[in-house]
Amino acid sequence: MTIWVLLAAGVGFAALSGLNNLLKTIFRRQAVGFFDLLLIFGGTLVPLAALIVANLVETPDPMIARGVLIIAGGMAAAHLLIALLEVFRPQRLRGSRGMLGIFSALLLAFSAIYVPFLAVYFSLTVEATPVSGVAAPTDSASATPQADVEDEAVSSAQEARFAEMFRVIFGFVADETDLNELEIVDRLEAGTPLAKIITDNGGDVDRVVHQIAEVTRQVIRESAARGQINPVQAALAVSQMETFVRFLINSDITRLADRMGGEPDPQATRPSLRALFETPQAALPAANETPPVPTGTAIATETPTALPSATPTAMPTRTPIPTREPTATRFAFATRTPTITPTPVRPCLASVEYNLRLRAAPDYDSETLLVIPFGTAVELVGRGGASENGAYWWRAIYEGVDGWLDGGYMIVSRACDALPLLNS
Repeated sequence: MTIWVLLAAGVGFAALSGLNNLLKTIFRRQAVGFFDLLLIFGGTLVPLAALIVANLVETPDPMIARGVLIIAGGMAAAHLLIALLEVFRPQRLRGSRGMLGIFSALLLAFSAIYVPFLAVYFSLTVEATPVSGVAAPTDSASATPQADVEDEAVSSAQEARFAEMFRVIFGFVADETDLNELEIVDRLEAGTPLAKIITDNGGDVDRVVHQIAEVTRQVIRESAARGQINPVQAALAVSQMETFVRFLINSDITRLADRMGGEPDPQATRPSLRALFETPQAALPAANETPPVPTGTAIATETPTALPSATPTAMPTRTPIPTREPTATRFAFATRTPTITPTPVRPCLASVEYNLRLRAAPDYDSETLLVIPFGTAVELVGRGGASENGAYWWRAIYEGVDGWLDGGYMIVSRACDALPLLNS
């Protein structure tokens, strides 16, 4: 509440400053007095204070930064008019109230972007600081092969996590529009912006933007904590995530991809988002078929009679492979799917809509392990029985703590329905 009071006071100072300077310019008052400076500084520093206070909490309200930008735009417009009137004075822009107001508005607009960025950057730096503070020693003789394997595993896990994030995002849109994920993909690839898909099907764009931004922020924060993303890039993305999301969902992704990818190759096949939902199912049989092929028989048949027999049999066995390539190789992470299949359960992301208790058992009388803040994305690994409000209990892992959450206070995507039924 204090933040909104500060912001309202900033609006009052900015409006009084614009009106005061306009009247004094019309009546040809030349000197800039103490009262003029007081109003200008009030219109600049009070909204800046509201912005700083808003970004001291873990999940700042993006409406505060947007309100500061609106104040800055209003101040700039009013004082630009004042500067144009001052051009006709004998002293022209010397001691100009209009230029002072424009400078203050630019400072306020810059702060609306830079203050959230700094707040996120410092929080990411604290999260990424090692607990021990001592780097692990490396063996120069044997570190290179092991590092290659670890880098490949980390890259595979990161690709799988981002793929899961996109599935969760499509789940949010599907829940909002009552369309299935493949219908949404087809409309996107036909050139329809995601915001139009949502509004045409009776959905709330602001709610979807908030959900997508929260999930994406959580994934970027975790990647930055692991050192997979530069902290500066991560802070910029997290602090301006809602702006990025609004831009993307109002854009045609086909044209956007062409502009970002440079000159398109007319012979190339455009990757399809359908692979997010089709590739895992198509790649698993291929991964299960290749290991059982006996390797010993190939060595045993290296006789003069084996060569003629190998020639006709090799051709039929390779004919099914080209039919799988269009779906198995449309995304780079599809070829790494076999490394993830040993995991018995693929975690599913959900968004917490309240400050929610993580309990030791699926029961309201059980011990509270911790409280998960509003807007946090959590990993669900299983489903329990029904809770008292008609939803399901979900098994979750948050900050390394394993417990149960009431699904009535979360937004759970349809992909989570495939999670197994677990006992407490």
